[in-house]
Amino acid sequence: MSTTSTPGPLPVLAPISESNPNMIDIKNPSQILQQQKSNIITNPFIPDTQKQMELDDMTDKVNNIILQNYNNNISSSIHNLSLSDINKNISKSCIGILDDAFNKPKHVKWTEYIQIIIKKDQRYTYLGFLLIFIAFYILLVSY
Repeated sequence: MSTTSTPGPLPVLAPISESNPNMIDIKNPSQILQQQKSNIITNPFIPDTQKQMELDDMTDKVNNIILQNYNNNISSSIHNLSLSDINKNISKSCIGILDDAFNKPKHVKWTEYIQIIIKKDQRYTYLGFLLIFIAFYILLVSY
């Protein structure tokens, strides 16, 4: 047996008048972008210098991570690889695509998951090379 309670009467707001100067106008609030920026911070006991030092440290770490990823992408770029390495990466990409296709999560749609699979580990590049090799093979066989 459940008990339900009925809410009491809604409060009635008094109109703005000279007798009630603390009341704000609810009908015409100022837009949020026009309001003054708040000075509330998450922890008022942290001094501004420490916040700035932490922000600078975090910025340096993020920049280092971006630089490392950039350098890794340059060193693993396809123009630095031999034909044998490209062939190995093509086979790894095909095996990876098939492996990931059989391990699809149930909550992800196929259209989204195929894009995720192809974007992993530069598979789109090696899949493109595979298609180019197939096209050249078809051209050679057709003549």
